[in-house]
Amino acid sequence: KEKHVIVLTDGMSNCGADPQDIRSSPEYRTVSAEFPVGIYYVSFDMADSGAFKNLESLGVKLFNATDETQLDTQFSEILNKEILFEDPGQ
Repeated sequence: KEKHVIVLTDGMSNCGADPQDIRSSPEYRTVSAEFPVGIYYVSFDMADSGAFKNLESLGVKLFNATDETQLDTQFSEILNKEILFEDPGQ
Protein backbone atom coordinates (compact mmCIF):
# COMPACT_ATOMS: atom_id res chain seq x y z
CA LYS A 1 0.00 0.00 0.00
CA GLU A 2 1.32 3.43 -0.91
CA LYS A 3 2.56 5.77 1.81
CA HIS A 4 2.23 9.54 1.57
CA VAL A 5 4.29 12.53 2.62
CA ILE A 6 2.86 16.04 2.53
CA VAL A 7 5.44 18.80 2.79
CA LEU A 8 4.05 22.20 3.74
CA THR A 9 6.74 24.79 3.16
CA ASP A 10 7.31 28.49 2.87
CA GLY A 11 10.48 27.60 0.94
CA MET A 12 12.82 28.64 3.73
CA SER A 13 15.16 26.12 5.35
CA ASN A 14 15.21 27.36 8.93
CA CYS A 15 15.30 24.18 11.00
CA GLY A 16 17.61 21.71 9.33
CA ALA A 17 17.25 20.06 5.94
CA ASP A 18 16.28 21.89 2.80
CA PRO A 19 12.67 21.05 1.82
CA GLN A 20 13.92 19.87 -1.59
CA ASP A 21 16.06 17.12 -0.02
CA ILE A 22 13.24 14.85 1.19
CA ARG A 23 13.76 12.23 -1.54
CA SER A 24 17.41 11.79 -0.56
CA SER A 25 16.72 11.43 3.18
CA PRO A 26 17.47 8.08 4.86
CA GLU A 27 13.87 7.92 6.10
CA TYR A 28 12.51 8.25 2.56
CA ARG A 29 14.89 5.64 1.17
CA THR A 30 13.97 3.18 3.94
CA VAL A 31 10.21 3.55 3.43
CA SER A 32 10.34 3.75 -0.38
CA ALA A 33 12.36 0.53 -0.56
CA GLU A 34 9.35 -1.30 0.90
CA PHE A 35 6.37 0.82 -0.21
CA PRO A 36 5.65 3.29 -3.00
CA VAL A 37 5.71 6.82 -1.59
CA GLY A 38 3.58 9.68 -2.90
CA ILE A 39 5.11 13.08 -2.13
CA TYR A 40 3.09 16.28 -2.25
CA TYR A 41 4.63 19.74 -1.79
CA VAL A 42 2.36 22.57 -0.77
CA SER A 43 4.16 25.89 -1.02
CA PHE A 44 2.49 28.47 1.17
CA ASP A 45 2.84 32.22 0.81
CA MET A 46 5.93 31.95 -1.39
CA ALA A 47 7.00 34.74 -3.71
CA ASP A 48 8.38 32.14 -6.17
CA SER A 49 5.80 29.34 -6.34
CA GLY A 50 7.88 27.65 -9.06
CA ALA A 51 10.87 27.12 -6.79
CA PHE A 52 10.20 23.38 -6.55
CA LYS A 53 9.32 22.84 -10.23
CA ASN A 54 12.43 20.68 -10.69
CA LEU A 55 10.96 18.10 -8.27
CA GLU A 56 8.14 17.22 -10.67
CA SER A 57 10.59 15.15 -12.71
CA LEU A 58 11.11 13.04 -9.55
CA GLY A 59 7.38 12.33 -9.22
CA VAL A 60 6.63 15.00 -6.63
CA LYS A 61 3.22 16.64 -7.05
CA LEU A 62 3.23 20.40 -6.49
CA PHE A 63 0.52 22.61 -5.05
CA ASN A 64 0.54 26.31 -4.17
CA ALA A 65 -1.51 28.36 -1.71
CA THR A 66 -1.35 32.07 -0.99
CA ASP A 67 -3.90 32.23 1.83
CA GLU A 68 -5.80 30.07 4.32
CA THR A 69 -8.69 29.37 1.94
CA GLN A 70 -6.37 28.14 -0.81
CA LEU A 71 -4.40 26.10 1.71
CA ASP A 72 -7.59 24.34 2.80
CA THR A 73 -8.53 23.75 -0.84
CA GLN A 74 -5.13 22.29 -1.68
CA PHE A 75 -5.13 19.93 1.30
CA SER A 76 -8.66 18.80 0.40
CA GLU A 77 -7.58 18.16 -3.18
CA ILE A 78 -4.56 16.13 -2.07
CA LEU A 79 -6.65 14.09 0.32
CA ASN A 80 -9.67 13.51 -1.91
CA LYS A 81 -8.12 13.33 -5.38
CA GLU A 82 -4.72 11.83 -4.63
CA ILE A 83 -4.69 9.85 -1.40
CA LEU A 84 -8.25 8.58 -1.01
CA PHE A 85 -8.58 8.01 -4.76
CA GLU A 86 -6.12 5.09 -4.64
CA ASP A 87 -7.13 1.78 -6.11
CA PRO A 88 -8.11 -0.37 -3.10
CA GLY A 89 -6.61 -3.40 -4.85
CA GLN A 90 -3.10 -1.97 -4.54
